[in-house]
Amino acid sequence: MGIVGRKNLDSRGKTVLEGIEAAMEQPRRFLTHGVRKIAVVASRAQGGKTRHASFAPLPPRLRSGELLDDFKIEQEIATGATATVYEAWQVSAQRVAALKVLSPHLGTDPMAAERFKAEAAYAERVEDPCIVPIYGSGKARGHYYYAMRLETGETAESLAASASTTDEGYSYCLARQFAGVARALERLHEKGIIHRDLKPENLLLGRDGSLLLSDFGSALDALDRSRTLERSLWGTLRYMSPEQFGPEADPYDARIDVYGLGLTLYEVATGANPFPGTDEEELARIKVTRIPPAPRAANSRLPLGLDAIIRHAVEPNPTLRYGSMEELAGDLERFGKQKRGHRR
Repeated sequence: MGIVGRKNLDSRGKTVLEGIEAAMEQPRRFLTHGVRKIAVVASRAQGGKTRHASFAPLPPRLRSGELLDDFKIEQEIATGATATVYEAWQVSAQRVAALKVLSPHLGTDPMAAERFKAEAAYAERVEDPCIVPIYGSGKARGHYYYAMRLETGETAESLAASASTTDEGYSYCLARQFAGVARALERLHEKGIIHRDLKPENLLLGRDGSLLLSDFGSALDALDRSRTLERSLWGTLRYMSPEQFGPEADPYDARIDVYGLGLTLYEVATGANPFPGTDEEELARIKVTRIPPAPRAANSRLPLGLDAIIRHAVEPNPTLRYGSMEELAGDLERFGKQKRGHRR
């Protein structure tokens, strides 16, 4: 189905598009307001004199061999916009760990620090074979951090990259891998936690070949709805469900994660994403006006059963989608038992 023009949309569709436009305008307003606020704070005229803001010094960058609480830094693994991940040695437990440290410039932001601490807390709330275990968290020498088990370094992105070269038998193994993730998400939902950022790079490849859920930086606690921050758009636009762009979207609806996991499975099983665009505003419009093409259109070797499961999970209308992770996990498990495919 092609993109539907605005004039052909019903009242609900127009309302959703208006919500997209408002959401896209938020970053622009934030940046404009933020720049003005910094300018006012940094240089304020008073009595003919200029008063400059004072800033607390940032903690120094961590180096190999340094200790951060119980963890000795070995080497840097990856750096992102908000945090750096190090390979570290936990002295007390005598084991290797992945140490995620909040970027120093964000450590002075109470909102960013609170979000980072919540990220570790959400992951700690549920113990599951398909959730990367947390070894500890805290603040030391001005750095917020949490430690987790160090995995292979590969993610489901590597599976997606080779999807076109796999045989039909692997589809059954893939279904079992994703069923495990769905069961982990089911347990999280029972605890009130919505992940909100499911995508291939947030599923780590375990040493035993299983897929492990990670990165709770966009997660939300449905049992604590007091924070207004939680109602803003969070997650990765390409994997967000269409209803999240509407002005009346319920950010605590678990079907958001059903869609995100379904779209991740779509990409890993076919090697293609049905929404490959890069322009954020246009991508958001497409997601609410286009039904994803059948997965078998991108990978003809995909079994009909798995194709049907994926299409059900990424149904744009949430009332026609799987109603829970339990339902999705059940179908994936039943399909996966039909044939014992190989692991890669």
